[in-house]
Amino acid sequence: MDMLMLWKNYSYAIILVILSFILGITFIFHMDDHSTSYEHVIVSEGQSLWSIADTYKMENGMTHTEFIKWVQKENNLKSTDIEQGQTIIIPVKIKDKKDNMHHLASDIR
Repeated sequence: MDMLMLWKNYSYAIILVILSFILGITFIFHMDDHSTSYEHVIVSEGQSLWSIADTYKMENGMTHTEFIKWVQKENNLKSTDIEQGQTIIIPVKIKDKKDNMHHLASDIR
């Protein structure tokens, strides 16, 4: 079977397979690095995972234990020890700048 005959008989299937492959790869790479959609916190002196969890408890709806386990997993921490100056990802979505402007305008009253 020559290439022209193969293309005529299976062109739709070939295009479907190629598009599926491209979309699948795009989806995998897009979902792989979700750390950019979460807040990054630089640890201050005296802060612990528990104090950070307490600070952000209203924004993520997690218990302290869930928060700490999430942070350990996403930041590849083997223990709960963190150091001053260390940057960690926390389970709080980055707010859109438009949302921040709305909140700032409402705080002026």
